[in-house]
Amino acid sequence: MVARLALLLFLAPICAPPQDDEMGEARKFKILYAGQTGDDREDRFVKLLRERFDKVDSISLQKLSAEAANGYDVVVADWGRRYKGKGFSADKAPRAKLSPNFSRPIVMIGAVAGEIQHWSKINWL
Repeated sequence: MVARLALLLFLAPICAPPQDDEMGEARKFKILYAGQTGDDREDRFVKLLRERFDKVDSISLQKLSAEAANGYDVVVADWGRRYKGKGFSADKAPRAKLSPNFSRPIVMIGAVAGEIQHWSKINWL
């Protein structure tokens, strides 16, 4: 219970749309969301990002490459839930592969982090 409360207190400032002056220069970052296109999870993430950044685009995670990320400051890699109360669903895995020349900062959400790192220079800390 205490852990949940701490998490809520930590996330509260993030969840409220920031004022323009709160973001400063960070508002100018160009964000590429790579996920499961057409999913309402994608819609929610892109909406959240667009409240905070001037340029946000979305592509399918399978299309993520160094070339696709060119021109963006940060990539957010995500996919839908794999555990829906019935164990892991590997058949819904996106099979994302990044080449060694991928050099953009990337935020990997959930199981995507474990999958992308197997084919790239990214590794567990």
